[in-house]
Amino acid sequence: MKEHYVSYEQAVALKRMGFAEKVNHAYLKKISIEPEVSVGDLKEVHCKDPKNYNDNRKGAEKGLFFYSAPRLDQATAWIRDKGIHISVNPYMGYDVDADGALYNEYPSWSFELMKVANADFLKDAGGNHDSYESALSAGLDAALELLGKEVNNGM
Repeated sequence: MKEHYVSYEQAVALKRMGFAEKVNHAYLKKISIEPEVSVGDLKEVHCKDPKNYNDNRKGAEKGLFFYSAPRLDQATAWIRDKGIHISVNPYMGYDVDADGALYNEYPSWSFELMKVANADFLKDAGGNHDSYESALSAGLDAALELLGKEVNNGM
């Protein structure tokens, strides 16, 4: 079974929101102060021993920034602990002709966001993702956006 990891952008957002779990993967971004060197050389880092890459004060002194890259299931579990559940569901889309007859059915995936505390509905994305992992990743993006707004509003 293939493991699916968060994107670089998601890893950065997770770090900003305090993600501090131990993981086996991280993104490395090297920033140079020399103008002739390209900024933002991004590499994926793999290691045997899990650790919290978001705690990288030594690397920052050298222009190296690490971002923990958890698997999607690890990230969504962390989001759930923050109060948002991401539910991924199969979805069947279809087209209807002028007479109302169904044709051109196409399966896809959708996600919903709900509050863990009271099951209040937060967001429905409809079925527009071609895989479970794509819908889960989109749900993670939406949950991170909501959490970011809560953090910025002091909630």
